[in-house]
Amino acid sequence: MKYIWLLSVLLLISLETQCQQERTLFQFSTPLHLSLKDTSKHIKVMQLARKGNFGVGTFPRIGDELIALNGEYYLSKANGRVYPATPAMKAPFAVVGNFKPEKTLAVTEDLDLPALKRFLDQSIDNKNHVQAIHIEGTFRSISLRSLPDQVPAIRLEDEKRVDKQALDLRLQQGSLVGFRYPEHMSRFNTPGYHFHFIDSSRKVGGYVIALQTGISRVEIDNLEAIKIKCTPSSSILKADAFSITILTFPMITTDHIRRIDPLLMFRTMADNLPQKLAIAHGLY
Repeated sequence: MKYIWLLSVLLLISLETQCQQERTLFQFSTPLHLSLKDTSKHIKVMQLARKGNFGVGTFPRIGDELIALNGEYYLSKANGRVYPATPAMKAPFAVVGNFKPEKTLAVTEDLDLPALKRFLDQSIDNKNHVQAIHIEGTFRSISLRSLPDQVPAIRLEDEKRVDKQALDLRLQQGSLVGFRYPEHMSRFNTPGYHFHFIDSSRKVGGYVIALQTGISRVEIDNLEAIKIKCTPSSSILKADAFSITILTFPMITTDHIRRIDPLLMFRTMADNLPQKLAIAHGLY
């Protein structure tokens, strides 16, 4: 047993070094934690900025969204107005990375949101990975989720009970910032596409619920490594705090080598999951 443990540690140290050379997407918290009304733990914008120059997220107040583009972080309010996010602002959920597009495409026809998703599906080479997606250009129309001004810092399940309205915009120049998560990662984030919009003047933006494209440029960044961090709080004492790194099979790594179960690691690798991923859990 001790030899298996030693081999596990040596393998993890080697792959940790390899992982650091990869471009890794960083995710703070999960939709599960938010659904459990766990907004007591946050990460500051200044910390997120060190993790990436591109991404989306939420702020504690219902309807407030985080948008990161070209290294600048923004707060979009429930009424669609956008403001620069200050370094000390705190986000209970965020997904950020350093955007380096691997594929560039042109959109030359009018596409609504379902058609745009189908267009992207046809353009993505590896649907088992997470993709960061930046779409810049003209939008003939775009609808953003608009919520009444609320005080409680509770999201998800409560949002379903709030009367939603749409902020409808016409002929907007701007950018979509978003991600596509594969179905097999539903434990960690909602599968499918998630887009936030910000206009070219950086004054209007928010969570996208509908759109009609014009001429646009699509940039896709295929991400092979994702680090997911969650922290414990008194509101969800029964939920484990964890830090995970997910890499393309057969690479595997963790932040907390001394607490990893070597048998779990080898079982995971031996299972050769259909999505070709190996997952290592490291408890705090």
